[in-house]
Amino acid sequence: MDRIRFYRIWQEAPLPVKASVSLSGEISSRAHQFCTPFLVANSMGYLIYPPIDFNILFDGVTTYVQLEGMDEWIILDKIFLPDFIDIWKKNIPEELKTSAPVFLEAFPERAVLQLWTGYFVDTLPGYNLWIRSPINRNHSASYKVIEGVVENDWWAGPLFTNIEILKTDIPISFKKDQPFLQVIMLPRKDLERSNSLSVTDIEDGLPDQYIQRMIETSDRRNTQRPGSYRRFSSKREDKNE
Repeated sequence: MDRIRFYRIWQEAPLPVKASVSLSGEISSRAHQFCTPFLVANSMGYLIYPPIDFNILFDGVTTYVQLEGMDEWIILDKIFLPDFIDIWKKNIPEELKTSAPVFLEAFPERAVLQLWTGYFVDTLPGYNLWIRSPINRNHSASYKVIEGVVENDWWAGPLFTNIEILKTDIPISFKKDQPFLQVIMLPRKDLERSNSLSVTDIEDGLPDQYIQRMIETSDRRNTQRPGSYRRFSSKREDKNE
C-alpha cells in the first residue's frame, strides 16, 4: 500500500494537499531563497481542510455552531454533517451502521471541541501520524489545535482533531479553502528512541568530532554568502543519492 492512504467518507471534503515550501506564497523571497530549515518544515506531510464552511461561537459557557447555508446559530452538543447518516448507512457494512462519526462535538471541558475532517486514514505498519496545526502559516488567534500522535496503522478510526477556543463572544470561521491541520508521518521506532538522551556540560569537554563540526559551521556562517546551509545540505543530498 501507499505510505499513507486517506479514505474520503464525506465526498464534499476538499482533497488533502501535499504541503509546500512556499506556503502558497505567504513567505518572503529572502526566506524562500536562504532558509532551508524553514522550508523543509513547511513541506512536511499533508494539509487538511474543513469538510464544510462553518462558524463557531463560544460565550464562555455554551458553544454555538452555524453551518454553511444556515442563518441561525444552534447550541452545540454533537452534530453530524448534513444528510451524512444516510450516506454512511448506504455505503458502510451492517456492523458499522451505528458507528457514524460525529462532525462536531462539545466536550465536557469548556471551550474544547472535537472536529472530524470527513476522512479516515491508514498508514504503513510502524508509522504514527502527527496531527497538528499548519506549520508556519498565518493562523487564527481565536482557537488552537490540540496536537496528537495517533497509531493509524492499527487504529482505523476517523481523522479528527481537538480544538480549544481561546476567544469568547466572536464568531470563528472555518473555510474549506483554508487548511486547519497538517498531518505528518513519523516512524514509531524513532519516537521510541527519542526517550534516550544525554547532556554534557561544556566544562566536561565536547567531543573532538563535534568541535570540528562547530568550527566548520562557524566558518560557513562567517565567511560565506547567505544560503550556505542550503548549498551544503543540497551537496549532502546529492552525495547520498
